[in-house]
Amino acid sequence: MIMKAETALIKLEKVSKELGLKVYLKDESRNPTGSFKDRAISATISTLKEMGARSVAIPTAGNAGSSLAPYAVRAGFEVHIAMPRDTPRAIYVEIYIRDADLSVVDGLISDAAKLVSEGSKLYGWIDISTMKTPYRVEGTKTMAYEIAEQLRWIPPDAVIFPTGGGLNSFSW
Repeated sequence: MIMKAETALIKLEKVSKELGLKVYLKDESRNPTGSFKDRAISATISTLKEMGARSVAIPTAGNAGSSLAPYAVRAGFEVHIAMPRDTPRAIYVEIYIRDADLSVVDGLISDAAKLVSEGSKLYGWIDISTMKTPYRVEGTKTMAYEIAEQLRWIPPDAVIFPTGGGLNSFSW
């Protein structure tokens, strides 16, 4: 038996009525780590594993690191994550409990990105930051396909969904 995994597509009745449109909300909080980033991260890790990759790295100020740590560690990768010191404590804990290599930097996400870039050059880590690999884009496309399937391929008037670094933008 094949089980189908999908996140809920919820019609926002009140908003739809007020706007005179069919407006839906894609509830990505039902993914394994509670983040829409799971789509992009899982596709990236699966593809890189097939290609024989061994280590990945990402800068994060939030759920990219929380999503990467469990997927990549479970897949047997060496995982390197860099984040600003002021990142919410919950993110730190989610990464720490997965035994990923975590570097905390004084500064911004751009400073964390510099650390990942340097580590990638020195140690051969694969940098899977936003727009660094095509596999993340492919993973995010699954949301569009899933919405289309859930609506029986009839385009909605509007869908509200997470975009993060803009990776999830799509049009019908």
